[in-house]
Amino acid sequence: MKTRYLCLLLLFISGTLVAQREMANWYFGFSAGLDFNTGNPMPQGGSNMVTIESSAAISDANGNLIFYTNGEQIF
Repeated sequence: MKTRYLCLLLLFISGTLVAQREMANWYFGFSAGLDFNTGNPMPQGGSNMVTIESSAAISDANGNLIFYTNGEQIF
């Protein structure tokens, strides 16, 4: 019985947590990107990346883009 209450408590608490914004910027495809800093995805253009495969983007805790890569080049 205590386990159920603990699980319910953790479920309700987890809904109020605020994450940092290290993954707030996504860059992919042909100069395409998304910015999640406002809570809703906003389109971002003008990136230098052209890829049809994997990519990665790293931001700081405030959501500012640090770099992005297509696995061959770092921008």
